[in-house]
Amino acid sequence: MGSPWQLRQIDETRAAVARRLDEIMARGGVELRLAACLEAIVEGERAFNPEAQLLRLVHVIAALAHHARWGGLSDRDATQLASLGEAILTAHGVDKGTSTLSVLWGELLVAKSQVMRLAGKTWESLWEQHLSHQASRRQPVGTPAFHALAAGLRAARLGMLDVAHDALLAADTQELPERNREQARLARVQCLRLAGRTDEAREALKATRPGLSPVASRDAAWEDLVQRGDCGALAAAVGPRGDHRAGTFLLEAFLATRAQQSRQHEERLPGLRTIRKLSGDVVGRSLAFRACFDTCAAIDDAYDADRPLTHRIKALGEMLRDTHLLPSLDKELLARAAAFRWLLRAKQLEFAAFVFADYEMRCRQLSGGRCADVLGVMSDVDRTALLASYTAPSLRSAS
Repeated sequence: MGSPWQLRQIDETRAAVARRLDEIMARGGVELRLAACLEAIVEGERAFNPEAQLLRLVHVIAALAHHARWGGLSDRDATQLASLGEAILTAHGVDKGTSTLSVLWGELLVAKSQVMRLAGKTWESLWEQHLSHQASRRQPVGTPAFHALAAGLRAARLGMLDVAHDALLAADTQELPERNREQARLARVQCLRLAGRTDEAREALKATRPGLSPVASRDAAWEDLVQRGDCGALAAAVGPRGDHRAGTFLLEAFLATRAQQSRQHEERLPGLRTIRKLSGDVVGRSLAFRACFDTCAAIDDAYDADRPLTHRIKALGEMLRDTHLLPSLDKELLARAAAFRWLLRAKQLEFAAFVFADYEMRCRQLSGGRCADVLGVMSDVDRTALLASYTAPSLRSAS
């Protein structure tokens, strides 16, 4: 069965919806914009003609893209909208890949991929991103550079740093908006650093910094501080007079100060309640950043001596189980390191040995075996003594 829609009709509908939503946002902000999308989707339930269902589909895609950028939907709502979009496309005879209208599949799956990335589901996001390219190959969504950038960012979060580096380099050599080009270059610098290629990372950052936009300049300045490994400078950067007093930097600084041998810089950071306030809506709209905030809270609670020790250890284990949900690889590694520091201070050496070994394993995986401490926060640890301190009770009794 062929589809009743035409490409020109789709373009006109998409443009009309975009104009309407822009006007609504100008009057009432992002919340009213999303409400208008959802209202149009509900209204479409009562109309079964092809034109009304196309309009409904375009609003579904717009709602998902809106959520990926500004939030506002629950996980369940986002999943149901994606399923509704797929059902509309299937019911109207739009085939993946072969149809001239397959661009609609591409747009839906790209939006779905973006929502999954926001939720910390990076593997699923990477898969959907590639599915979008395959499903819309007759009428591709976005340019090859866009797909290379999206794949590179997702591969980087998963720790596929060589793949990510090459994809980001490929994106940088093609046509990209300047903000995306800056994004690709800075992400490539981070890939080099986390792969243990520190000299290359410094040179790449130095080459990237001239001519950056204000937003990218701030990100580059933070990367410079991270490369220098100066925890005091990180604390100053997120201080009242710093240039990085915003959610992602505050959360990373919180973890970084607690991943160190010394605790001297911890008091220079605001408390978690203040960090939550300063983070604005990023924690509320992004499950990945919410997971990051919860991770910081678990670390903070671990130092509360009024709570039973077993409860604190259990909560820390649950936090470590979910580090794959965090928004960046740096934050994932810092969470492991911060948990290790508390366990060491609490004299929980057996647990500490597990976490230390896990941190080293992840670092060696990222660096291709070159480095067991890509963040440079474990130089004081006597690795041999720590790992030798653990002998499983069952093995002791059996020997």
